[in-house]
Amino acid sequence: MQYPEGEIGDVLELRERIAKEIEECEERLEYLRKHQNVLDNILKSASFTKASSLGVSKRNDPDHAKESAAASQEMSPGYDRSSIKRGDATIADFDVAADRIVIRIKEGLGLTPDIKPLNAFFLNRIMANMKAEDENASVESSIDYKVEENNGLLSRIIIRNYGKKSRVKEIESTMSWTLMRMLENKADQ
Repeated sequence: MQYPEGEIGDVLELRERIAKEIEECEERLEYLRKHQNVLDNILKSASFTKASSLGVSKRNDPDHAKESAAASQEMSPGYDRSSIKRGDATIADFDVAADRIVIRIKEGLGLTPDIKPLNAFFLNRIMANMKAEDENASVESSIDYKVEENNGLLSRIIIRNYGKKSRVKEIESTMSWTLMRMLENKADQ
């Protein structure tokens, strides 16, 4: 059966879009399964588990006093800082203030904003869903974010008007997962 070249091009384009959507769905499914397992383990556990054992810990490292002092000048008084870790290595600082969250990606990781799943998952799903939720609820100021680069490398993400405190955990958890996947995907390139 013969098809005109234009139709073949359209079919190929559609196939590529479907393949991309399948890949994004598989990433989302992997994320959901991982977090379902974490929740199952929490439910099974009868004792309290420290956040440090989950890979996110409060920052009390004297080696980073200069960095902490500089960061605290940027953040308003009363902010909380935790670290996103991969093993024993800190890969990002997670600073929470009343008006914003600042996620500072550690230098030397070589992460660029185009590495999956930053855009497809964290920005276009998690952040976009929160923004739509705010707009649908007629919230005075909906959540907003800005991705900053330094010489083409991801340096920080600033999230303003995050709203409910319950969102902080969700943002921290999904950002942690996203960074882990980005590091894996960077290694595979």
